[in-house]
Amino acid sequence: MAARTSIHAVPCVTALILAAATFPLAVSAQDCSPSDITLGSQAEVDAFQSDHGPCDRVTGNLTIEGADVTSLAGLSALVEVHGLRIRNNPALPGLAGLGALTEAGDLRIARNPGLTHLHGLEALERVGYLIITDNEALLSLAG
Repeated sequence: MAARTSIHAVPCVTALILAAATFPLAVSAQDCSPSDITLGSQAEVDAFQSDHGPCDRVTGNLTIEGADVTSLAGLSALVEVHGLRIRNNPALPGLAGLGALTEAGDLRIARNPGLTHLHGLEALERVGYLIITDNEALLSLAG
């Protein structure tokens, strides 16, 4: 008996091939510009993607240092940062906004007197080295 081929199978196979060609399986990282970035205010954190992106990787150092920084939500697309320095942010209570970050070449969190927790770093898988110092309100390293 000869094998039967359904005429309905051809459009399905064609649709799958078209979908695979249209949508790549892997999305490549987009570098932020310039490679070294300093954010000195909440407005600069909020405008991060419009000023430096669209991007999800900082190939140099990203420094966040500002008296009025209260949220890192503007950094929510970042997946990788070569060097992340979060320092001298007296009004910053936590690190929410860094939830997509999976890799940091080095991570320094220093002199943030209002920092009470590290929630927001749960996705972090790799860190070259880690320094957490002089964060008086930080009671736990959970997060």
